Amino acid sequence: MCILASSVSHDSNGASSQCAGIKHGVILRSALGQLQPAARLLGASEAAFEYMGAFHQPSDKPEIDRIIEVVRAQLDNTDFQTA
Repeated sequence: MCILASSVSHDSNGASSQCAGIKHGVILRSALGQLQPAARLLGASEAAFEYMGAFHQPSDKPEIDRIIEVVRAQLDNTDFQTA
């Protein structure tokens, strides 16, 4: 997932700064109750990360998991998976 920029492997196209923007977008949409758009951002960021061949550092996993769980806890599984 493209959630954290601080220790993400990135390419020369600035993927790291794009990741930071997505992180803020997910957090903001979640805080505003826009859960389906937040879930779509999570999915899009995962796809982008896979496409770029980028990866997260293991130390980032707790924050990434926390953000996903905040969104997932407020949507049922079907809505989360289809968003």
